[in-house]
Amino acid sequence: MKLGFRWFSIFTATIALSAGLLAQSTSPLKKKHPKASAQPAATQQDLQTLRDLVQAQQKQIETQSQQVQQLQDQLHQVLDSVQQANANSQKLQSGDDQAQATATQAQQSAAEAQRLADQASSTAAEARSAAAQTDVGLGKKVQNLENGLKKVGPFNFSGDFRLRDEPFFGGPSDQSQVRNRERFRLRLNANAKLNDDINGGLTLASGDVNDPISTNQTTNQFYTRKAIAIDRAFVNYNPHVFKPLTLTGGKFAYPWYNTELTWDKDLNPEGVAQTLAFNLESTPVLKRVALVGFELPFSEVAGTSLTNKSIVQSAVYGGQLQTSWQFASWLKFGAFSGFYNYHNADPIALALAKASLKNPTTPLVGTLPLGGNTVQNSTVTTTANGIVTVGSTTLLPASTSLRLLSGGQLP
Repeated sequence: MKLGFRWFSIFTATIALSAGLLAQSTSPLKKKHPKASAQPAATQQDLQTLRDLVQAQQKQIETQSQQVQQLQDQLHQVLDSVQQANANSQKLQSGDDQAQATATQAQQSAAEAQRLADQASSTAAEARSAAAQTDVGLGKKVQNLENGLKKVGPFNFSGDFRLRDEPFFGGPSDQSQVRNRERFRLRLNANAKLNDDINGGLTLASGDVNDPISTNQTTNQFYTRKAIAIDRAFVNYNPHVFKPLTLTGGKFAYPWYNTELTWDKDLNPEGVAQTLAFNLESTPVLKRVALVGFELPFSEVAGTSLTNKSIVQSAVYGGQLQTSWQFASWLKFGAFSGFYNYHNADPIALALAKASLKNPTTPLVGTLPLGGNTVQNSTVTTTANGIVTVGSTTLLPASTSLRLLSGGQLP
């Protein structure tokens, strides 16, 4: 539109200029004719002057006619350009309309594609939801089945089995310790929660019944049947009116913190234990304080006096103070102080030692001397033929029977 208006302005100015030139060239002629008619007696010189003036005006008219022709040619060119511009504009407008139509169609196609995509997404979401619900339902069914298998009444059942190969290399120069053996471990657990105050558990495990620190069973001894024995049997009393207190009795896992320096990690002690624990999460540094006490009998031996043959019991009495600290989110610290009192600990040495030149007074020289890597057999009575002395005190006269009611075992 701007281009057409510009060319129209040029066209108008050209016409006005042509009209002015024509008016200027014709007005003197109209004035001279009356003079010629008014002065018939003009001289030859005047006529010549008039002829010269007419010739000059004719030349001027020719020049102006040429200029007008040029202007007309330019005007035609301008008109042609304007028409071409209008045609191009119409083509552009048509192209714009077509592009607009194409864009509209593309938008409609995109909207349709988006609708189909949304529909497909909705269908996929519904399929995923249905699959998830199916998985959840199947998972719940499997979980319910597992819970049904694991739980019967108040009891929960679990267990594990382990099989491994143990090679031994090196040792003495005669290679007497080189061996390769297969061992397995089987454990079956049953835990029960009778109410909010009382719970307990039972564990049956494989292994040598005279070895308290291992549940591994070696595959030897001519395919004999392997024993399954009680590894744990305990009950806990944790009153709901006073949750910090826990009382434990039976054969149980350690309720106190320990290291291999004093207690083997595979041992389950027997006796009773008491735990009083306070969680202090609201305090800035000290997070937990606990007191643990325990009384652990491990052997009963008949008295050696002629007048008093009452059973002598050996036990461990002890306790531990436990504290947990948190100095920062990345720095935690625990401090544990324990005390152990082994009361009548001699049966420990008697259960593991064998009479020899270095220890001639050990009474295990009867029908079943024990020694080497084995431990005391709790089901056998051993007759002692020697004399046990501690310092200068005689504890066992000659030919006196030493009866072990419960085998001495290393804690």
